[in-house]
Amino acid sequence: MKATDQQQKIINYESGSLVIIANPGSGKTYVISEKIKLILPRIMEFKGVIAISYTNKASNELKQRCFKDGLDPKGSFFGTIDKFYLREIILPFGKMLFGIPYNDISVIKLKDIDEERQEECLWIADLAGGETLSKTQIKILKKLFLGGILVLETISLLALYVFDHSIACRHYLKARYTHIFIDEYQDCGLEQHQIFLQIKNLGLTAIAVGDANQSIFQFSGKSSEFLIDLGKRKTEFKLFPLDFNHRCHPSIVNYSLLLLNSEAELLQSKEICVFEKQVVGKEDQIASWLNTAIPSISKQFAVAEMHKIAILVKNGRTGSIINQNLSLAHKYFENTPLDEDFTMWSGIFRDLLNLCFDRTLSRTSFVESFIDTNANRKTAIAVLQLIKELEVGLNIKSPAVDELIKQFIAIAIALHPAGTNKRSIELLRDILATPIMLDVYRPAQSTEVQIMTLHKSKGLEFDAVFHLDLCEWILPQKAINSGKTEFPDLTQDVNLHYVGITRAKKCCVLIHSTKRTNFKMEIKPGNPSEFLQFDALADKRTISPH
Repeated sequence: MKATDQQQKIINYESGSLVIIANPGSGKTYVISEKIKLILPRIMEFKGVIAISYTNKASNELKQRCFKDGLDPKGSFFGTIDKFYLREIILPFGKMLFGIPYNDISVIKLKDIDEERQEECLWIADLAGGETLSKTQIKILKKLFLGGILVLETISLLALYVFDHSIACRHYLKARYTHIFIDEYQDCGLEQHQIFLQIKNLGLTAIAVGDANQSIFQFSGKSSEFLIDLGKRKTEFKLFPLDFNHRCHPSIVNYSLLLLNSEAELLQSKEICVFEKQVVGKEDQIASWLNTAIPSISKQFAVAEMHKIAILVKNGRTGSIINQNLSLAHKYFENTPLDEDFTMWSGIFRDLLNLCFDRTLSRTSFVESFIDTNANRKTAIAVLQLIKELEVGLNIKSPAVDELIKQFIAIAIALHPAGTNKRSIELLRDILATPIMLDVYRPAQSTEVQIMTLHKSKGLEFDAVFHLDLCEWILPQKAINSGKTEFPDLTQDVNLHYVGITRAKKCCVLIHSTKRTNFKMEIKPGNPSEFLQFDALADKRTISPH
């Protein structure tokens, strides 16, 4: 791939920190990986870069692009922000501030804390972001830490506290890393924003990448305001646009732009590849229609493999109904309990499951993210052999769960011995003993259509997208408050719809139905979404012929 002039300017820029405002399909992962490839050969062996991605899947893709030609990652960190908080800040330096935990560290949600601790933790539910922890609150978090408990909702605050109060932590980050990259900055929380700026102030070059129009995680305290704030810091950051959409058909680009701005400047397009389909019935009738429409549309748009087709839904309720009623070969991606546990060993177990089922992922890069393979060559070779044996064991017809557990533990001990965690082992055991849950970690085969939520689709791309849940009350979410109709999260819902549309490269089908299933599983009348009533969009889509 040859960089465009716009991309090359960003890749070559070496005069300080920068903010990249990247539209969908503009090649941001390519640009980030090319910058990292330029940086790593020039720095000392023990140094590296911090590369934060929003999801493990996005992080894996970035690693693949960076290291596919054998580039040495040196001391780099690749992963999610929570993994960075835990591995690089809280676990090593929390012990210096609070003491050594006398139980294995577990990350649990506030709702899962045992009853005897619930009362003293009530204040956590009221955290809105930006708070300064009181001495009493720190005392509670210290007590939990020593007991082996990290509350998920406090991780970012705790990381910021440790960073601020540990000189050793700051010295370590400054000595170890030269650059920090954070992707999807529009979904950044306040504490993440503060840590990013403070790490920059240590002397690292800071690179933020995001698109304010793709901010879809406000429900979890994330906001595009922090990306906008960086853009205003003109003396600290150089602002670069990355706005040409190389991915989507021009008519899809035009539709997405008009959703955001009815006066947007449009691309020339001779044909329309955005379709609207009303299905008579409810979600199971949509599945029946998809059974015939998907083969027709894949043929019309020359989609060679079915895994390049996605069915995107607003929620798991719709996803489950489609999954149960779609007769075409398909893969439904849903979270398992292991995915929702944020301890180091659970993360290692998830990564190992993905590695063993997906041959495109690099085993070497995975091992290098935990140990220095130059200084510990024998250990690295031994771990790679263990992974190879684990892969064989996982891919036989009836794997022996107890034997597999031993193999997972042996690898986890070699990579992160301090992370020993009984809960992670039990969650892994449940996955291995439940074929349906284990299958979640297998990538879609080339013959399988992919079903996932709009949130999960973020950062992915498909030849054809079937965008469901475009019914009144569902997307955008609508509520009645004091007798008045309101849209509680309209900006977020517009952005979510925008993300769904811009996942499509060749064709996007917008689907609604005459009936819908609500959260109580009651059947209600279905009317078209308000998004399908925007005047500016009416002539930019056409009725599906299928």
